[in-house]
Amino acid sequence: MKNLGITKGEAKCYRPTENHNITAVTISEDGVFHTTFITGFKTEQDAQLISDAFNTANKTNMFPSELLEQRDELLAQLTNLRLAFLSDDNNRALAESQKSKELINKIQSNE
Repeated sequence: MKNLGITKGEAKCYRPTENHNITAVTISEDGVFHTTFITGFKTEQDAQLISDAFNTANKTNMFPSELLEQRDELLAQLTNLRLAFLSDDNNRALAESQKSKELINKIQSNE
């Protein structure tokens, strides 16, 4: 499994005070949220996006752009597999089925 080189932990959004109009993102490496790494978002949704991307990268060991690439690859293969089965061409269907199996194995090994 590759190393993303990012801090391991969980990120969350917070407002330093009730009346504060700046949302920040903080990281917990040991269950205690103590490292604020980004502040001053225009909207709370911007901070949530950064927090979600950080947490998703830690869970999947992939950057969001890599997940997008993987999703596109899966959609293309699913389309090819569907078209192969609709074509009534058994050889094509078997070939696409094998490609699907290889893609699943690639994803499961997190390459």
